[in-house]
Amino acid sequence: MIIATALSAILVFAVALSWCRIDQIVADVMQTSRAGAVAMRNSLLDERAREMAVQRAALQLLAASGSLLLRLALAVAVAVLPIVLADLSGLTSFEGVTNFLSTWPAMIIATVVGGAMYSVRRPR
Repeated sequence: MIIATALSAILVFAVALSWCRIDQIVADVMQTSRAGAVAMRNSLLDERAREMAVQRAALQLLAASGSLLLRLALAVAVAVLPIVLADLSGLTSFEGVTNFLSTWPAMIIATVVGGAMYSVRRPR
């Protein structure tokens, strides 16, 4: 039952990451970073305009980092629910599942599940 509970937690985590739109936030971060770098090198802008563009990008990146942190925390909290429910119902222990999740086989399973979810969701 430990492996089944761990698999459900991995699947729930992958789905939660998808629902939280982490990939979109990361894409926005990359675009904002590029825009800030382009503004720094733009010789057509005066020093003040460059500084304002870079500060705007920095504030957007700061907001995005907070958003990522909250979304990741939500995804982890949702992923822990199957483990807690299995522990409360007596099916398995919380410690047993978390110990299994910290092993190499579990990490490989999580990587495969994540890769499969990415390839299914990837825009074509």
